[in-house]
Amino acid sequence: MKQQLDYNQKVMDSIAQDLVREKNDKSQIVDNLKSLRGENALLSRQLKNLNNRKFDLEKKLQQTQEEKDVLQRRMDEMETMLSDKLNYVDKLRDQLSSVRQTKENTADLEGTEQPASGQKEPAVQLPAIVVRPQSTTSIAPDSTGQGKVVAINRESNFLIIDLGNNAGVKQGDSLHVYRGNQSIALLQVIQVRSNISACDIKKENVPVKIGDLVR
Repeated sequence: MKQQLDYNQKVMDSIAQDLVREKNDKSQIVDNLKSLRGENALLSRQLKNLNNRKFDLEKKLQQTQEEKDVLQRRMDEMETMLSDKLNYVDKLRDQLSSVRQTKENTADLEGTEQPASGQKEPAVQLPAIVVRPQSTTSIAPDSTGQGKVVAINRESNFLIIDLGNNAGVKQGDSLHVYRGNQSIALLQVIQVRSNISACDIKKENVPVKIGDLVR
């Protein structure tokens, strides 16, 4: 009888220990589950923040690209406008040179041709030719490679000089503007034609004026 009681007691103790161990394991599992849920919630918030940040960055990138496209279009428009104006000024210079040459030839003919004795030749009247360039002044380039400012565009911060390919000027060249013996501005050549060039005003100590020397 006593042995049976001892056996039963041992069985009960064993079952009790198993229950305690199972309860502890369950409690540990519950704690781990809570911890995992907490970590999962934290990771979810971090992922949401990363997604929001990604969205903001993508939106900002798109805005930056759109702004870049707008600036590129404006630069292309300004480049086209500048090229058109440069071609116009170059054409005016050619017209003025042609007019000047015509007047010189006419003057030479009038000085060398005399009417026959007893005859009077009617005077030849040439119609006045007037060319009015927009905001430009025709100034012949100096044979020494020194030129002058012939037009200024303050809105776009560039000017036109009467030196071009024929004077050895190249795109990207740096030139100085002088008034007297003092350098008053630094230029960079951005477009070149045969006898004129367009230059960005990189630095200006004194406001440049039409007629200032360039070299």
